[in-house]
Amino acid sequence: MGKAFRTYKSEFHRFGRWFGLPLKPAEENWVLRNISFEIPAGSAIGIVGQNGAGKSTLLKMITGTLQPTEGNITINGRIAAILELGMGFNPELTGRQNVCHAAGLMGFSPEQINLAMPDIENFAEIGEYFDQAVRTYSSGMQVRVAFATATAWRPEILMALFEFQTAM
Repeated sequence: MGKAFRTYKSEFHRFGRWFGLPLKPAEENWVLRNISFEIPAGSAIGIVGQNGAGKSTLLKMITGTLQPTEGNITINGRIAAILELGMGFNPELTGRQNVCHAAGLMGFSPEQINLAMPDIENFAEIGEYFDQAVRTYSSGMQVRVAFATATAWRPEILMALFEFQTAM
């Protein structure tokens, strides 16, 4: 499996590729190439590498938010992912509203979300902030709400991306 990011001479060329026209990109930058692995059930793995090595790209392809340029990905189980701090939370919405939105995007019905909401709220442990705008949250509070949302329905596969800066 691999992923290339491509630039085209014009937007018309990019658009034409979507419809199968045989137009070559002006530039092709392969971020990942010839990647192949299996992860047995019950395993925990870590992906380590320098900035720009393709770690986030790989995780986004595994979760389906980005498609590989070549090859395919086979997943056996439901995935929950925390790839970005706050899972794309809207800073103007409350934690509760963002949970509804994120869980809806994960494919859960309003009834399922309402049933899980008390557990999500309790697990996040942010008290009255849960009903305040996310822009007032610390980064730790955002992560707790995101994690509580992602794990509320016990996924078979949990993907989490944590980036750390090291001192030189």
